[in-house]
Amino acid sequence: MEKPYLSKSAPFDLVFSNYVLQFIKNKTQFIKTACDNLKTSGWLFIHAFDKSDKNSSSDITQESLKEMLSKQGFKNISIQLFDYFDKDPGHNHWHKVLEATAQKS
Repeated sequence: MEKPYLSKSAPFDLVFSNYVLQFIKNKTQFIKTACDNLKTSGWLFIHAFDKSDKNSSSDITQESLKEMLSKQGFKNISIQLFDYFDKDPGHNHWHKVLEATAQKS
């Protein structure tokens, strides 16, 4: 397994991922790196497009995200699915968005 991107001293109280996870090929490694860089009891916050989103090519579901987080030892996992209207120029459509929070054990 690859080494964490940053030091093993786990410098962060919070890791925030905003619409990145669906583009990463090795999602498990990304979650592990986030966990490795969180202080004990630190939090991970993720926004990602859901697989059901017709305007993205995401392969992430609530179940797959929860499984990835659980396997890395996260606790207090909360995942919600909601609709978001993207009104950026050239977009003007709805998205299915996953919002997840999880705490490092």
